[in-house]
Amino acid sequence: MPFSRLRGIKLIENYFDCKLLGVKNSVSVHLIINSAKMPLSLFHLNGAIMIDAVWAWAILGIILLSIEMAIGTLDILWFGVAAILVAIAMWLFPTMPPAAQYIMFAALSLISLALWRFHYKKTEKNSRVGQSQGEEIGRIGIVIAACGPTANGKIRFAQGLMGAREWTAVSNELITENTEAEVVAVEGNALRIKSI
Repeated sequence: MPFSRLRGIKLIENYFDCKLLGVKNSVSVHLIINSAKMPLSLFHLNGAIMIDAVWAWAILGIILLSIEMAIGTLDILWFGVAAILVAIAMWLFPTMPPAAQYIMFAALSLISLALWRFHYKKTEKNSRVGQSQGEEIGRIGIVIAACGPTANGKIRFAQGLMGAREWTAVSNELITENTEAEVVAVEGNALRIKSI
């Protein structure tokens, strides 16, 4: 009877019982299990401590999820979830061979990552890192340096806009100094404006 079948059955310390189970050269085998609690099978064979595959996959999943929480890329998340799902599968089917575990982990990880990447869409295609996306549109300022289709100008706001009061302004129409203008778009480090 393999060790995975011994969950919750009994505590084995007898060399004779180990011989019957097919364990050779064991000094002691300890199965720390209580059928009322979560199955845990740490056992000692020839001086080596081994841990049940359920716990190995669960620990790997928790480590990967912890790394994901620290990094926040949502890429490692799916590997952590896959490891926990393999742990659950091992708890339900304890005789699953290691090759099947690895294949299941790889398949779950890659499929879930691919599905997430395929369905994940950014809120805006042309987003700019570090810039507001909408608050500046419609703000009114005073042109302090004329601008037009061939020359950039400057616009000043009463309150700061994205951290500055003065901005480079671009326009498709000629706008003279001391004219009020409205922001219609953000283009790089310049604001596209139109006269009011």
